[in-house]
Amino acid sequence: MKFARLPLYRTYMLKRPCSFFSRVTSKSFPRVPIAIFFCVLAIESSSITFAATPQTTDIVIVRRSDSSPPLRRSGTIVDWKSGSLTLSTGTSQREIEIEDDAIVDIETAWPAVYTTATEQIASGDFAGATTNLVAAISAERRPWAIRIIRADLVRVYSATGNHAAAIQQFLTLSDEDPQTRFFHLCPLQWISGNHNLADHATPLLSSSDPVRRLIGASWSLTGASSETATQVLDQLSHDIEPQIKHLAIAQLWRLRAMNLKTVNARLISVWETSIESMPAEIRAGPWFVIAETQLRMGESQSAIINFLRIPILYPASLDLSAAALYQAGQLLKNAGSQTESKTIWDELKQKFPQSIWAEQIKK
Repeated sequence: MKFARLPLYRTYMLKRPCSFFSRVTSKSFPRVPIAIFFCVLAIESSSITFAATPQTTDIVIVRRSDSSPPLRRSGTIVDWKSGSLTLSTGTSQREIEIEDDAIVDIETAWPAVYTTATEQIASGDFAGATTNLVAAISAERRPWAIRIIRADLVRVYSATGNHAAAIQQFLTLSDEDPQTRFFHLCPLQWISGNHNLADHATPLLSSSDPVRRLIGASWSLTGASSETATQVLDQLSHDIEPQIKHLAIAQLWRLRAMNLKTVNARLISVWETSIESMPAEIRAGPWFVIAETQLRMGESQSAIINFLRIPILYPASLDLSAAALYQAGQLLKNAGSQTESKTIWDELKQKFPQSIWAEQIKK
């Protein structure tokens, strides 16, 4: 076991600002680049810093209710699910519950292969990361730690287009913890294109599990089971679980956007307002739907702005971040803003070299 550095999977996930969003276009778009507002949107992320030397206990750094410095609680992490972490403390092994929102960082030991995998994800080596994440799940014995590793595996599978494997891993997470804090990684179809997942998606439509039905409907929305998928999403848009409800609503936007005659600036404004009422951690997909719709409507400047929200505010969504960078770069290139386009595409090639979107640039 060794210590490593990895992102803290909490409500907002990773919110590191990207380095390249300093220029986009002005009101005279596409000719005059100006500084854009993303420095306001970008929020510094929290990350888990692990100790450089071995330790026999876990550390949970807890936010206080006042302005005092965070409190370091030591012990053994027993579990971390359903919105809270259970920590066994002291010689009496008394267990305390710490709510997710109060957790700033944790310090713990990880298998060396997982440390390597997180470094590979950061460098865009998703193939290598996949191998090591699978190995890390086998090497790790703590259920709560395995769920963190599995969540990274969902991200990497989604980023490489292996959606069937991403669905399988995510459903394992959801089954183990129905209130999983990784729900924002739910592998839904947000990006237009041909994705033949009928064999995996169609059986999910008849499940009694809302999560399975949501995933099944998302990947069936444009196929032979479109009518059933639409009915399922309409039902789920009234679900008692906010994340399921809002994601179902945003999935129905995809269906509406297929007919541009029924979409106008006023409707887009309604959708943007609706996003503000959604849990912050699930907004990446809905923003992508809006940006892609604006692209098809010819609203290039608005599309660029909304595409760029995603890698800035939701970089944990690897697949959407890569696609958004490609689309923003292409729009800027089409508009004659070659410098800005190159900067964005350079970032894409650096962070997601194995993605299909990096391959598109080479064509």
